Amino acid sequence: MKKIISIIILIIILDFVIGSSLKYLYNNTGGGIIYSLNRAFYNADEKIIILGNSRALHHFNPAIITKNTNRTCFNYGVDGGHSILLHYSELFMITQRYSPDLIILEFSPVDFFKYSIDYENLKVMLPYFKLNPEVDKIILMKSPNEKIKFLSKIYPYNSCIYDYFAQHFKKVNNTILLSGFDPLDAFIDTNNTANTITTNDNHPEIDSNKVVTFQKFVKICTEKKIHLLIINSPLFKYEKDINYTVGKNILMENIKNGDIKFIDYSNDNNFSDYPGNFADFTHLNSKGAKYYSEMISSVISEFLEERK
Repeated sequence: MKKIISIIILIIILDFVIGSSLKYLYNNTGGGIIYSLNRAFYNADEKIIILGNSRALHHFNPAIITKNTNRTCFNYGVDGGHSILLHYSELFMITQRYSPDLIILEFSPVDFFKYSIDYENLKVMLPYFKLNPEVDKIILMKSPNEKIKFLSKIYPYNSCIYDYFAQHFKKVNNTILLSGFDPLDAFIDTNNTANTITTNDNHPEIDSNKVVTFQKFVKICTEKKIHLLIINSPLFKYEKDINYTVGKNILMENIKNGDIKFIDYSNDNNFSDYPGNFADFTHLNSKGAKYYSEMISSVISEFLEERK
C-alpha cells in the first residue's frame, strides 16, 4: 500500500514539475500560433483587429492596411481550420481591455455547419483555462470530460509541445511578429484548375453552438460600438450550393440590426480567373494577398468614412 501511495505522490510531483516547465515555455514562446494567441488574449491594442482562420492569416497584410488607413493593425488569424468559437474568445478578451475601431472577421456562411474537428481544435485554448469564465465555457465544449482532464498540470500544454519547441529552435520571422501576417510563397497546381470546390459536404447540420457564439460576437461589437466587417475571402473556382445559401441566410439574419457589413469575394472574378494569385484552392499566395490587401484597405477606408 505504501508503495502505491509513493507512486501516486511521485506522479503528482512529476505532473506538477513538467506542467510548470511547459507553462513557462508556452509563456515565453516568441512566434507562431502561441505568440498570436498570447498577444490576442493579453496584449492586443491595435485600432484594426483581424480575426479568423488560416485564410485570415495568409490573406490580410496589416502593413498595407496601416499604410492606407493610418490605423494600427494586427492579423490574429490562426492556422489550422479554427472556428468562430476561438475567434469569439479572442474578441471577448480583447474587448475586456479596450474597444478597437474595427474588427475584420474572415468568415464564410458555411462556417455555421457542424464538424467535429472544430471542437478538437479547441485544444489551442487549453492553456487559457481559468483565464475568464466566458472563455472557460468555450474550452469546456471540447469534450464532456474536459474538467476532469484539467486535474493534470501537463494536460493544457501537451498538445502544444510541437508548436513551442518548433518556435524555440527556428528563426523568428520579424514580419510575422510585427503584423501577424504569414504570406504563402506558393502557386496552385494549374494541372488541377479544371476542378472546382463546393460547400456540399453530405449536407452537414447547423451547429447551434456556432450560431449562438456568432450572435454573441455580433452583440459585443454592437454594444461596444465597434465597426464590424465580415469578409469571405477569394477562393479558386468556387461553386455555391444549398449549404452556402442556408449559411448565408443565418448570417444575414443575425447582422441586420448592427453596424455590420458582409462582403463576399469567394468567387470574385478579379481573383478566381487568375490562378497566379493562389497558393492552393482556398488560399491566396503572397502576390494575391498583396493585391487583396490593397483592395481591402480601400474598402476599410470607405466603410469607416461612411460611419463618421
